[in-house]
Amino acid sequence: PLLAKQYENYFAKRSVGVVQKDSLKKAHFAKILNRFPDNFNQHSVLELGGAEGDFARALLEKAPKCQLTVVEGNPQNLAYFSGIHCHLINSYAE
Repeated sequence: PLLAKQYENYFAKRSVGVVQKDSLKKAHFAKILNRFPDNFNQHSVLELGGAEGDFARALLEKAPKCQLTVVEGNPQNLAYFSGIHCHLINSYAE
């Protein structure tokens, strides 16, 4: 938790200086997800550090039946997951 506390506001600081459009994020994650097999809907996924939920949204768009668990330790990011069908765990994975 000490390391997590040290970087608690890192995402907010980083996002002010670097603007990445949603369409670029979506294209980036689509490129990754296109490598997954067609029967991927039957699997479970654990995402560590869900940030703003962009990967979770992209994953569930491709595989809506996938069981997704997201571990996100930054309380500032939890609101991004409202409306995303996943099991959200607010904890640090250090």
